[in-house]
Amino acid sequence: MNDESYITIISDFDGGKDKTKFMLEKIPKKGKEKILKRFQVTDSSTGNKLIAMIFSKESNRTSFLTLELNKDKTEITITMPNEKTVT
Repeated sequence: MNDESYITIISDFDGGKDKTKFMLEKIPKKGKEKILKRFQVTDSSTGNKLIAMIFSKESNRTSFLTLELNKDKTEITITMPNEKTVT
């Protein structure tokens, strides 16, 4: 999605039966390790803006990410804690 990496988002858990759970994979173009994040879309999501809770096996902390589609639904902006926003 930027000069350094690609991002994929796929259905997660139960073969995609649960429509609120996903896996985000950040794939670096070179020299770094993949980053995997599992998340679930929350009830507070509205319109083109989705708010999701990130699950972490490494810690018990809860963090959130935001996915927002532009009005034409041709681009998505992803905002994660402690990361640069990507479109």
